[in-house]
Amino acid sequence: MWLPLNFFLLAFRSSNI
Repeated sequence: MWLPLNFFLLAFRSSNI
């Protein structure tokens, strides 16, 4: 369950840049 969450967080962080 944390796998998809981690991916979402990574994408959000990438978008922040």
